[in-house]
Amino acid sequence: MSVTLLTPPDLFALTQGGRMEATFSADGRLISTGTKAINKIAFGGTPLVEGQHIVLRWGSQLVELIVRTTPVEPYEIPAGDVSDAHLTAIIAILKDYYPLREAFTNFRIHVDTEGFLRFRGIRFDARQPGTAYMLVAGQQGNVLTLQPLAGVNPTYRDLYSVYVEVWMQTPGGSTNPDDFVRVTEQRLDVDAAGLASIDVGEVLHPLLDVDWPTWNVPALERSKNSGRAYFLAFSEAWGNPMRPGCMQRTEPFWAYLGGADYRRRADGGFSLTGRLVGATAGADRALRLGTDGARYLAPDATEYLTFLNTRVFLASVRLDCTLTFDDNSTATFTNLLAPSAWARGEKLTLPVGPLQLGLLAKVPAGRYLREYSVRLYSGSSPISQAYRYVLDYARRPWSRPFAYLNSLGAVATLTGWGKGASEWNRFGELAERALPADYALQEGEYSEYDVALQQSVEVVTGFRTKADLRGWFDFYRSPHKLRLARQGAALLPLPIALASKSIKEAKDGETLYAHAFSYVYRYRESYWGDDEPGDAPPPPGFQPVGAVSISLPQVINSVDATVPAVARQLTAADLTTMKQVAAFGNHATQGYLNQQLGDQLYVPKAQATQQQSETGTRLSALAQQLARLQPIRARATYVAPTVPPTNA
Repeated sequence: MSVTLLTPPDLFALTQGGRMEATFSADGRLISTGTKAINKIAFGGTPLVEGQHIVLRWGSQLVELIVRTTPVEPYEIPAGDVSDAHLTAIIAILKDYYPLREAFTNFRIHVDTEGFLRFRGIRFDARQPGTAYMLVAGQQGNVLTLQPLAGVNPTYRDLYSVYVEVWMQTPGGSTNPDDFVRVTEQRLDVDAAGLASIDVGEVLHPLLDVDWPTWNVPALERSKNSGRAYFLAFSEAWGNPMRPGCMQRTEPFWAYLGGADYRRRADGGFSLTGRLVGATAGADRALRLGTDGARYLAPDATEYLTFLNTRVFLASVRLDCTLTFDDNSTATFTNLLAPSAWARGEKLTLPVGPLQLGLLAKVPAGRYLREYSVRLYSGSSPISQAYRYVLDYARRPWSRPFAYLNSLGAVATLTGWGKGASEWNRFGELAERALPADYALQEGEYSEYDVALQQSVEVVTGFRTKADLRGWFDFYRSPHKLRLARQGAALLPLPIALASKSIKEAKDGETLYAHAFSYVYRYRESYWGDDEPGDAPPPPGFQPVGAVSISLPQVINSVDATVPAVARQLTAADLTTMKQVAAFGNHATQGYLNQQLGDQLYVPKAQATQQQSETGTRLSALAQQLARLQPIRARATYVAPTVPPTNA
């Protein structure tokens, strides 16, 4: 007798949709297999004649055979002299007759000898052990039914099952069994094949919680609540009260808060390691949905990456960051976050936003940060693939950053932009009060209590590509969402819940799309606090008398730090000129005169100067020759040529 873990859960799996089903095989339910009965129909020395009936009874079944000279029906057998040939013909009918074929097998001729008597007959075996397959003994004329071997029923243990315990690691504990606590014990009924199964993910999912990072302290953080180790202890058990046997224990497995969609959980469940583990440690992926290619971030964006160690314990893990500037020069930093140990099965969450890593302060003077990439290292070896971020300096007003727990159980962030609308929902109760005869006017006739305010906001995502907008669907279905507000330089994570029952999608007329949805803050304000220092801001159209000095409660920088300094020197005239030049379009496609065509039409300046010099010299020499010839031309007499006569 034993119980074996036939199909274990995946070593690393998500609690919902992951491969966390354990199947056990138990073979101790059967105490004895029982005995299959051997039955016999014995015939006397007289032949079987037309119309004779033979009744066979076993269990709750009854079959009546009729002897016929010419059998037609399936329950009819031929008449004859009970010779071997006659019995062979009867066997051919009995072994295919459905009631007998379902209960018995191995039909054959059998001869018993008692002294000088020989009893010929047909023997056959029961298909299953037990008394239900024994022919009722009795004599019917010259036919006798009997059992050379009686059937015996198999015996089973009462309420036989597999007893299973699930032990989970305490938050922050090691893989030592002393750091585990039993979270459930179950009695699993086995089926006819001796199999029993349990979905461990359903047991552990409610026991795991979100690991939010420390928002305003950049550091490598190990998850303690969203992923923990567990092991199974099991044995066979039976009886009432239950009596478990010797317990067996598995090696630790790891369960992580998260799940997979309908398509990926089909065919046995979602394989977490299949998604994360690369061909080498340097190709392992983060717990991030979407493409592994470049992401685009604002300079003040908040961003996180979460990794899972599926390999071996690492004594020291660090984050390397390579910065690329606008002139294509690069710089690499290895000390932006303090190194940390990383145990097998642990999740490691690290901030990778530009402000979180202090990257803008590391940009050389006169340069601008164009993009950067981050990668995990242990010593000199990479233990993850590189993740690239390109900075987007476009100014987008009314931006709203959100954080949420994605389907893989990691912290993810999104930023929407565009105008929104707020609404305050007021809650309160009124109770009528008895007024005394001398009541005061300000007391009123009703008392109000349990008064609170709750804010709901309707926002949009901003127009994006269809592929970029798909990332918001994971945000919509997540049960853990935060609105990341800012108080000065500090982040304020405010819990929210989606109030929209449907998400509206709009198109900009081209290829961009946007969603509109509403969310509500998951708390009510029974009291209000306002600790803003300084004076109240003046009202619109404020007209004081004389000089008034005020201290605003919050100084808003009127200079946008995302605008390059060189752009601040542009004047209105410069912008007008730039617009005119831009309106010209591409001269190469407008048919304007270019250098190549000008060289063909006009002589270059250097070449024209040389030709003018040579022409002047030649004209001077020609003038001198004409001056010498002038006296000779004056003395010469013109003589007309003689024209010879024309022959007639």
